[in-house]
Amino acid sequence: MGDHSDSSILAPIQGNAGLLDNLDALTQELYGKLLSEYEKCFRQPLPTVEGALVRAVEFVVVSAKAQEDALVEEFTAGAIQLVKVVFADSALVQSACEWLIRVAVEDVMTGLSTVFQENHVKTPEGGFDIQCFAEVSLCHAKDWGTPSDFVAVYYAFVVMPA
Repeated sequence: MGDHSDSSILAPIQGNAGLLDNLDALTQELYGKLLSEYEKCFRQPLPTVEGALVRAVEFVVVSAKAQEDALVEEFTAGAIQLVKVVFADSALVQSACEWLIRVAVEDVMTGLSTVFQENHVKTPEGGFDIQCFAEVSLCHAKDWGTPSDFVAVYYAFVVMPA
């Protein structure tokens, strides 16, 4: 789905070896939490690429300034486009995925530290489990040397046959 991180946030961090090490440590911490909390929440490990119809796992940083941030909209549109490609013949699955993505993104931007949303859709072709899961960390500009506070998010978006 591409990199949806905010370059104005990343630039000062990438120019500082210590902050880059801190970002790497935060990335690893959020990824570890993502895997363990996903398994606790859904009672199964995060599906592999081979086990899912759609699987997107990504680390992003976005400005915490506004829910309507352009990067958030870009991410949301990218996730929805991915679903439309995979489920071109099922408006029902597309609609369920779009709703779930928007709810999960809204939860992330309101500052929840763990976000999980799940939906089940039944179509004539079969059933689908749709899951959004994210581990979130609010990071303060004064600690990171960035122009604004930001949200670091490691997320998983998965669609599997039910």
